[in-house]
Amino acid sequence: MSTSKIMVLIGNIIGTIYSLFLVLTVLSSMLLETEPTMQDVSGSPAWKMFLPLIVLIFLVNLVAWLAFIPFDGKNRRKWRIFFLVLGIINVFLNFISAVFYILAFALIDKTYQAVNHCLTEEAKVARLSDLSELLKDGVINKAEFESESERLIHE
Repeated sequence: MSTSKIMVLIGNIIGTIYSLFLVLTVLSSMLLETEPTMQDVSGSPAWKMFLPLIVLIFLVNLVAWLAFIPFDGKNRRKWRIFFLVLGIINVFLNFISAVFYILAFALIDKTYQAVNHCLTEEAKVARLSDLSELLKDGVINKAEFESESERLIHE
């Protein structure tokens, strides 16, 4: 599992705990409140004011878990940007998980870099092989082959 995916996992776990805490707090407030002690302007119990916020936090948390599954897949860059946006939105809802979502975007994974480095080396070897074939076929001369191979080696 990559470093970014671990950051998303930590953010999701913290977000889930936070959501559950809010839901349990509001539910206990609803169940224990026989006479409304705290009311808003319209006379409704105070917990009704927080219900839309709790639903919003729950939905953001659900979307984060659904996006966690394909995070290291094919569209890795798009998912990292998605979690950056989710982190920025989440700053207002749940600051701690937002920090981990933003870290998931910001951190560069060493495993991902190693794979890209290997692919780059593999591409260089393939290009050198192609150049040697072109040299054999007489398409390029020896000076062109040497200059191009030097450029590939020092890249």
